[in-house]
Amino acid sequence: MSKPPTFLEFLASVHVTHTPAQRVYQMVTRMGIDPCDLEGADRELARELFGDIDRVPDEARHVDVCIKGARAGWTYICEGLDGAYAGLTADLSVLAPGEMGNVGFFSPRDDQSRQPLRFALGAFETNPKLKKMIVSKSADEFTIKRLHDGKLVRFWCPPTGRTAVAARGMWWCSAYIVEPASWTTDAAFVVRDYDTFRALGPRTVPAGILRVGGTPGIKEGLLFDLYTENFEHPVAAVAARAPSLTFCPTPRMRQIVAREKAKDPANAANEYECEWRTSIGVEVLTEPERKDARRPLPSHMRPLGAPFVSMDASKGLKGRDEWIAEILQWVIGEEDEYLYEQRKTWDGNPADPVRLGPNPYFRLNHGHSLLVVIDAASFGGGTHETRGTDGIVKDVVEWAAPYGCRHAIGDSYSDVFIEPWFRAFKWTYQG
Repeated sequence: MSKPPTFLEFLASVHVTHTPAQRVYQMVTRMGIDPCDLEGADRELARELFGDIDRVPDEARHVDVCIKGARAGWTYICEGLDGAYAGLTADLSVLAPGEMGNVGFFSPRDDQSRQPLRFALGAFETNPKLKKMIVSKSADEFTIKRLHDGKLVRFWCPPTGRTAVAARGMWWCSAYIVEPASWTTDAAFVVRDYDTFRALGPRTVPAGILRVGGTPGIKEGLLFDLYTENFEHPVAAVAARAPSLTFCPTPRMRQIVAREKAKDPANAANEYECEWRTSIGVEVLTEPERKDARRPLPSHMRPLGAPFVSMDASKGLKGRDEWIAEILQWVIGEEDEYLYEQRKTWDGNPADPVRLGPNPYFRLNHGHSLLVVIDAASFGGGTHETRGTDGIVKDVVEWAAPYGCRHAIGDSYSDVFIEPWFRAFKWTYQG
């Protein structure tokens, strides 16, 4: 192949259309065009995506990082199809005879890494000429033999929990760290975003890209650090911000965003408008009991299947016993015939209490068990940024363990990076 197709020509060959912002993003990152060389609406879109920059230094083009809104085509265009293009066109002259090129989708969750892999496979299967290149395929990988040079390229999802190890010892046409905000970042965890990133950096081929992109999470970890250090001043990476309505301004997307904003404005700001989360978003289930009654939490109980109360632990935290007494007095007081959940909005403001049903502990003595859901991020005062995930979990465990609690329940978004902390204290965790 004397001259490889551009990325936009490749999209046309597999019958894929793109939005203006998707095109501009790929022009700057994949095709190496500086924002100042774009004109008209494309220049304005580049400014909206990458901030007020004119040129990207050569030393920053090896890595690109993007915080992106949900359902806007990022995984499809910028991971799956971009990976297919990289495997097809990358310069593999650095490979030894018999060595294979690689395109990898890295995630601690198989479902997340397999999605862009399927998109890449679908691109090859759509075009008859490209389909002939496929020499093998399975659920976790496929391999092509390029027509122009006979090189083999393997597209695959490295094993969950061993992504940093799998990144070593081979050349990568391009590599993709998928949804890095849901990865773990501490040495006590099984998978680390930084370990994988550092392993991939020196092992991409010339002009290969290491792409880090996903919905923003809490203000720590690889995604946060790369973005904040490089947005509008690219030094080690090209950084972009791509809200859903910028990246995919379709009528359907406008309906989705409007509906989600009406339902939960704070969550919609995170999922669709690329706002960072202000807490770890985890709730911890505890069982206050008499100190001489250390029964384990019944395994069949779930937050919505058993009575519980949700409140901000920081408000009454004068000490363990005083806070529990306040909880019990509030719930089991003579006038409280019903059990309520005191909900909060994502930014911490109180919402209207929701009545869950009759309070089975009405007029019962304080020795009976009660499930209590607390906001772990505010537990003990301070903020997540000042105390860290380990500090929050440690505070919760130290408070709850004397009351017989050995189990925590959180939302599904947090389970990947919260569970190992609880496991370190020999707790079980349900996300």
